[in-house]
Amino acid sequence: MHLRTFRAGDLEALLGLTGRALIEATSAAMRAAGCVVAWASTGGDDAHASARAAYAAGGFTPLPTVFYSRVLQQVPRGRPGSRDVPGGPGLSARSSPLRTRRAGAHSVCMTTRRQPGFVLAIVLAAVAHLVAGYFYLASGLMAPLWAVVLLLVWWAVLTVVGVRLVQRRSYLVLLVPVVAAVSWFGLMSFGGQVLGWTP
Repeated sequence: MHLRTFRAGDLEALLGLTGRALIEATSAAMRAAGCVVAWASTGGDDAHASARAAYAAGGFTPLPTVFYSRVLQQVPRGRPGSRDVPGGPGLSARSSPLRTRRAGAHSVCMTTRRQPGFVLAIVLAAVAHLVAGYFYLASGLMAPLWAVVLLLVWWAVLTVVGVRLVQRRSYLVLLVPVVAAVSWFGLMSFGGQVLGWTP
């Protein structure tokens, strides 16, 4: 979960929430979403002293962490959403490393919850891919050694792709065992019909 930058003064005027009440409400929403840890970041300069005090009062513990930023390109003057800010003329206020918003912060949290449907997709894909791996290993009954090695390397590559898809929480992981099965069947059919592979 990621909460975008906010200014407590604006939200107080809009929602009637003080900085402390906003922190408590946000923490409660994160807790309800299954988050176990919350991080909040704000500026270390004098302009953000009130924000640091609010987070400290809200139970956040300051950590000795340094965030680095770098301006990658200049934004032409007159472009919507850009203005002169400390750090150089013509830079976007959204990209400047010296941006100072009073009581502004980014908050993120780590969650342990997963969607049941996606967990089921992971299980199905893993089981199907393991079954495909068994056929890859058994290919030696018909295919020569070089073909078996090629198949196992391809199976390992697909395994890595599947892990990365899981990390991205993509349902495309279900296609990994399908690709593995089609690849195995295609190579074995080609070997039997063209290369003369026989059991």
